[in-house]
Amino acid sequence: MLKKIFPFLILAFPFFCLSQSGKSTITFQIFSKALSDTAKVYITGNRETLGEWHPGKVLMQRQTDSSWTINLPFARGTHLEYKFTRGSWAKEAVNENGVEFPNFILNIKNDTLVTYNIPYWRDNFPTKNLISAQRFDNKSGQIELFTGWKYHSGDDSTWKDPNFDDSSWETVSSLMSHGELPASGWDGMGWFRLWLTVDASLWNKPLAFTFRQAGASEVYLNGKLLYRFGNVSGSPENEKTYQDIIPRSIQFPPKAQQVLAVRYSNHSAEQFLHVGGYAGFSFVLFKNLNQYIMDTSLLIRRLTLYQTIFTVLPLALALVHLLLFSFYPKARENLYFSISMIGWVFVVYGDYQFAFNTSAAQNIYLGMLSGFAGFIGLFFGLMTAYQTVYGHLLKRLYLFGFAGLIVFLVGFLLPNRQITEIVIIIYVAITALEIFRVFIFPGKHVGRKRWITGTGFIFLMLILIYQLLMSLEVFRPIGDFGIVYIYGILFLAITVSIDLSINYAWTNRNLEQQLIQVRELSQKTIEQERRAKEEEINRRILEADNDRKTRELEEARRLQLSMLPRQIPKLPNLEIAVFMETATEVGGDYYDFQILDDGTLITAVGDATGHGTKAGIMVALIKNMFNTMGHTFFIPDFFNHCTKLIKRMNLGNLYMALTVARIQGNRMTISAAGMPPVLIFRQELQKIEEIELKGLPLGGQIGFVYEQRQVELGKGDILLFMSDGFAELFNENKETLDYPRVKQYFLESTGGSPQEIIRQLSDSGKKWRKDQSPNDDITFVVIKMK
Repeated sequence: MLKKIFPFLILAFPFFCLSQSGKSTITFQIFSKALSDTAKVYITGNRETLGEWHPGKVLMQRQTDSSWTINLPFARGTHLEYKFTRGSWAKEAVNENGVEFPNFILNIKNDTLVTYNIPYWRDNFPTKNLISAQRFDNKSGQIELFTGWKYHSGDDSTWKDPNFDDSSWETVSSLMSHGELPASGWDGMGWFRLWLTVDASLWNKPLAFTFRQAGASEVYLNGKLLYRFGNVSGSPENEKTYQDIIPRSIQFPPKAQQVLAVRYSNHSAEQFLHVGGYAGFSFVLFKNLNQYIMDTSLLIRRLTLYQTIFTVLPLALALVHLLLFSFYPKARENLYFSISMIGWVFVVYGDYQFAFNTSAAQNIYLGMLSGFAGFIGLFFGLMTAYQTVYGHLLKRLYLFGFAGLIVFLVGFLLPNRQITEIVIIIYVAITALEIFRVFIFPGKHVGRKRWITGTGFIFLMLILIYQLLMSLEVFRPIGDFGIVYIYGILFLAITVSIDLSINYAWTNRNLEQQLIQVRELSQKTIEQERRAKEEEINRRILEADNDRKTRELEEARRLQLSMLPRQIPKLPNLEIAVFMETATEVGGDYYDFQILDDGTLITAVGDATGHGTKAGIMVALIKNMFNTMGHTFFIPDFFNHCTKLIKRMNLGNLYMALTVARIQGNRMTISAAGMPPVLIFRQELQKIEEIELKGLPLGGQIGFVYEQRQVELGKGDILLFMSDGFAELFNENKETLDYPRVKQYFLESTGGSPQEIIRQLSDSGKKWRKDQSPNDDITFVVIKMK
């Protein structure tokens, strides 16, 4: 066993080599009077304990109206650099001049209390945006211009004029991410203006800026057009979106107050927000134009090289395995592996192509394609594992395929990227465990275990999980790029190819033994064919018997349905709807109506014990009694007559739960024998009232005293009669729906008609039980007072 797990111990060894010696506790405390009572403050810095410069990861605790603290342990001698934010860099702490603080520095020697006074925050500083050399230095050479923009919908060329008065415009974030759209709404077209205070040291100095956007724009400085990105238009047909990573130059003329104006259109804002992106634009200034251009050129070259290497090599190996399958189709693992590798090639291509696309909309479709390709790579990788180890596919593969499609749909439909990534991590982790089990613990009836291929698959699964955890910022990237799973794909391709060569050699050595086994199997095949013929005869006999039983059940089902009312009563003061879903061919639920000469409605809802023919007999008996005696003034008398008749017929352990209600004007008289409570939605109070009448089912004790109750009904009140099958629905965890949820579902559906209420209740039940069939009959009768 130690030999089997030794490679994984080596991979895991670095994670267990951290020591915890020489710790000191540092208490960070800040004071800020410029915040609301609900404001949250975060610390971020150069250590994992400080969130690795994530602006919204390490939350400080509020102590008073203007104080926040946090206690963190560090090893003595640690060099700390840190800042304070309110969850993002757009809400970073600034000094009294509106300039971000430089990195606070602390060298750990012993337990220390450090305090800071924060006068303002970037998003609530009262003056214009400041562009200065000091601010560039404090921000590592770049300044993000996301906040403080003035916005107005529409299109007017005079709005680019630096002398235009925009004081009445709305202040917004240019990103327009989820929850940050203008309060006045976004109709696809508008102008943004940002006032800048430019330090004299930066006048006439070439700076760089990047402009990333989801739509199309024109950028103006002091009324002069700097750049066009795409084609801005008030109509979706004429709009042409555009984006790239190429930096542009910008030079501020010699004056302090300057204005950036952006004419912007985006007619697909909802689509971007749905996938977790932003609908607006980002404007980032860089101090060193030449250096940023050089860095961008190096980045593009490296991305191109990485994209080429990690797509061409796996694609070449995929084609090799596809050719091997074409020459020997029985080795299906070659086909599955080839498709899996092609899927991963598309994923790698898509991840690097994001940097080269010139349309943000293309990135949305590319992301969908990459997500589906990732599912194909993972699913066919599991197929490869099954085929390689067992020589055939296991039935559980369908479960993984269905779950994978659900995960893909969740990623497509849910706008919350964090939830989507957590769901994907869970799915990949479960698939990784299954692949680990296949290769490490395949079972007793497996010939040669494929350790080399197994190592490649397991390494890929582990690095995929690591990649997903990086996207949640649990781990930091390895190297300069955040795409690390490509090494797992390359490693898998190499290990499978090596194992393939070894497998051919192993196949040749065992060919003679297999020929002997073929002779033995031939004899077994003859015996199996004889048994198969016997089984076929038995199967046909069983099918004939099943057909006969099916016909009998169908006749019983038709009889049971014929006992239900053919038409729903139509009364001027009532609106009625019904629904029934049986658990088997013949159900035990029952509903019926009578209308008296004075317009009184009598309704009955029942539930016979069990299902099938016996339950149908009980329903037929009660229907006959209801038609002859259902109008009895005192309903408990009717119940006792039914019980006596059932007893005289000697039906054994057959019982009937029944609710009978008489609605005359705005008054309801009701009695129940073992049925669930009747729910009443009170329109005036907007609440659910529960009418629970306890009693034994019919056919039980003779002379049982049933309770009869009168209830006043108001205009708009809604009655819900039901059998217990709805409340007793099981979900996949064997939990019942239960009556509190029934009441909640009913309350949520009361805005519609009785038919719409039934539809919403039925849909809620289907969502609860998912793919499972109902374990009992379900019946609804909904009556609404007009």
